[in-house]
Amino acid sequence: AGGRATAPRLLTGSLDGHVKVHELDDFSVTHSAKYPGPVLAVALSPDANALAVGTANKLLSIRRRTKPRSHALGGGGGDPGFHKVGPSGRRKAPRRLDAGSWQYFIRGMNAKAAEGDFKVQRLRSVRLQAHDRALKRFRFTEALDASLAGGRPEVIAAVIDEIAAHGALSKALAGRDAAALQPVLRYVMKHIGNPRHTRQLVHVAGMVLDIYGGSVGASREVDAALRLIRERVAVTLRLHDSLAALAGVASPLLTVGQLAAYRAQ
Repeated sequence: AGGRATAPRLLTGSLDGHVKVHELDDFSVTHSAKYPGPVLAVALSPDANALAVGTANKLLSIRRRTKPRSHALGGGGGDPGFHKVGPSGRRKAPRRLDAGSWQYFIRGMNAKAAEGDFKVQRLRSVRLQAHDRALKRFRFTEALDASLAGGRPEVIAAVIDEIAAHGALSKALAGRDAAALQPVLRYVMKHIGNPRHTRQLVHVAGMVLDIYGGSVGASREVDAALRLIRERVAVTLRLHDSLAALAGVASPLLTVGQLAAYRAQ
């Protein structure tokens, strides 16, 4: 046993390699140390600043305090080579710096880069548009409405293609009242004659008629938009017929011209 009258302690060594410090009042463990072999002898200096431990594998360990302590072994400050033991009997080792502690995520934040270090620039996060956010959440009706509100034909066409790829175009068009259907009809009426969008918008117009064909006559605005779409389609078809007829007239002339040029060679 070693210590002072003000703070008496009992040191024990065991064959499992542990040296423990016990309270004399209730023999609870306050500190412990682990050695690489069975402990056969333990000694403490009178001033409680040096600890000698002998083990069965011919090891003699002498540990000294870096700062001499005037009070008893086991008081505040910690002993050389010892770990504090909590009420559960387990020693309190320093917590490892891992992802479970907030210090792990702020490590190196205040460190300054050296002259030869490579600096990685922080990339700014891309801010998604309203129709992209709706598509990520599979809210196809909101995505279609947001793209129509933007008014960019290429964006609207891309959104319609994406919705159609999910098989949800009819769902995005259905369930609309006259006010919600107006932007769709205006877009179809404006761009159905554009060769880039004709095939897509003919399909959209057909789906609108399939869904709302039974409601024709219920809204003057919807009826007027449908009539304008019909007129635009009729004008486009007449234009195509005129171009086809012109191509038929021009084809023999072009053929004769090519033949004359060939003979001239």
